[in-house]
Formats: sequence, structure tokens, C-alpha cells
Amino acid sequence: MVSGYLSKDVGYRATDRLRADLVGHCLRLDLSFHQTQSWGMPCCSPVFP
Repeated sequence: MVSGYLSKDVGYRATDRLRADLVGHCLRLDLSFHQTQSWGMPCCSPVFP
């Protein structure tokens, strides 16, 4: 039971950290980047092996 709680806690903390990093990155981008990108369009293609 304790290990389940700790696993969830670690997962939530990692997810929150990634979310904060992504938002911070997006806020630091130049305004010109946001003006050239369309809503819902990825800026790069995912690469699959």
C-alpha cells in the first residue's frame, strides 16, 4: 500500500514538473514564433524508429 502511494506521488510530481517546464518554455518563446504557428499544428514531426 505504501509503495503504491509512493509510486503515484513520484508520477504526479514528475508530471507536474514536465508540465511546468513546458509552460515555461512556451512563455519564453519569442512572440514572432507564436505569430507564425497555427493553432493545433505541431511545430515539428514526431520521429518514430
